[in-house]
Amino acid sequence: MNQKKVRILYIRPYSEKNYGAEEQDLEAGIEIIRGFPNLLLFEIKVDLKQKKLFFSDNTLLLDQNLGFQDRIRYLLLRYLTLDHAMTQAYSFKNYKQIIQRIKALEIDIVMTNTTSTVLFGAQPYAKHFFRSVSFEPIYNLKTIKSRFKSSIHFLTKFLSIHNELRSDLILTISPRDQKYYNMMTLFSKRNKIMVLPLRQFYKKPLLNTLNKFPKNIELGFLGSTYNVLHNRKSLEFILEGIPQSVLKDNDIYLNIYGRKIPELNVPSNVIIHNWIESIDEVYQNNHCFLVPYFLSSGMQSKVFEPLIRGRILICDTRVLSDYPFQEFKHFIPARTKKEFCEAILWVNENYKAAAEIARNGEKFANEIIGRELILRKTKAIFEEVID
Repeated sequence: MNQKKVRILYIRPYSEKNYGAEEQDLEAGIEIIRGFPNLLLFEIKVDLKQKKLFFSDNTLLLDQNLGFQDRIRYLLLRYLTLDHAMTQAYSFKNYKQIIQRIKALEIDIVMTNTTSTVLFGAQPYAKHFFRSVSFEPIYNLKTIKSRFKSSIHFLTKFLSIHNELRSDLILTISPRDQKYYNMMTLFSKRNKIMVLPLRQFYKKPLLNTLNKFPKNIELGFLGSTYNVLHNRKSLEFILEGIPQSVLKDNDIYLNIYGRKIPELNVPSNVIIHNWIESIDEVYQNNHCFLVPYFLSSGMQSKVFEPLIRGRILICDTRVLSDYPFQEFKHFIPARTKKEFCEAILWVNENYKAAAEIARNGEKFANEIIGRELILRKTKAIFEEVID
């Protein structure tokens, strides 16, 4: 890498609390960048509700007017973009402040995170890297209950995705999302698309080996928040699909985690924990995690976290987002409610074999989405583009 420090401006949504996988991925990505000595990072946080910008530096800038081309560029992007999520904080005042900072700080790369900030990266003064946490046209089809509304959202997202394709580099969350973007490059050949896994996995601590013969099998089910449709559907699927007799007769416990869990009348072997701050506690207290399929795009930390932490995973193969994990070698496949029940009983009766599958999954996960790969890929991103 060149001796001169590469100057990066990271434009990100402002969030008071880092509950979700998106926020954790973003924070980890910034932490990784700060760790490279030849990269100099500046941040701008966008408060989407208040439509305000917060700057990490104290640089005093002259209030200079933008040129004609910048004004035209703003108007075209603002009024030809149908997706409200892209334009909700994209005022001319905010756009002007960001352009002035890019020039004054001599920024080499503007990084944007999620569609809510992507328009701020569309400028001619620096390269633009976009971190995608989901392919939103597909994501919205699966996260909105009304078919009419989901179709409208799909269309507006689809017609606005050209803004993401304007970037020099798109960093997708999975091979499946990369395929979606590659299909869209029929309309744009300029950008490069790479897979960069969930960046928080670069710092996940190792856990103790699974107990060989636990007194009771503890099943975990994770959902960040249950006011999101696909999380709620997954919860309903699990609770409806696993009869009380399966849990009670085999002395198995099911632990439900997450925010905004609906009021439920559950048997004694199902325990509602709500949100728990320490994710380590969740993984220490559960042997096996369940993940059905209700989403075709986006971040699925509840899938990959059990793998990288060496826990037994029972899941629908489709939730692995085209990462090359193998059935019965790295995880236990199940699609229907009956198959989930059968898989749970198999784990209960063949715990030693299930624990071996978990160890294989942990080893492979660390190879393809773990710490060394994430650091290596992140470093290569900047070396390749700047050198």
